Amino acid sequence: KNYNLSMDPLDRAYLSYLKEIERSYISLPKALRIRVEKWINKLSSVGKNPAWRKQRNQYSKLLLNMIVFRSLTEPFDKPPPEGALPAFPTYLIGKGAKDLMGTHESSFWRETYELFDKSSRYIEDNDIDNSIS
Repeated sequence: KNYNLSMDPLDRAYLSYLKEIERSYISLPKALRIRVEKWINKLSSVGKNPAWRKQRNQYSKLLLNMIVFRSLTEPFDKPPPEGALPAFPTYLIGKGAKDLMGTHESSFWRETYELFDKSSRYIEDNDIDNSIS
């Protein structure tokens, strides 16, 4: 399945976060993986409103940061609430903005991905695998 290049930037960013979360969360204990999946289900159901999708992305970026550092704290220290997703807490803004690269790492991979992000089609992993075999 090809992703539409004209996809909304908020949705494209969310898909990027999802891919990184999927790669990173596998090393978490099963109970935490289940909680992460519940949060992803909640975040994926926010609707089309741009303000809600922006908040979804803030939550996703923070969740990714916490998964990478293997420390799920508020608000991810418990399952997502029932009902609508609460507004992203203002005191958490910036907490997920921390650059995930360590001091020993460079921006090499991010810049490499950005080259393709701007110029190529989005192809799911299984489409790539099928084209190779």
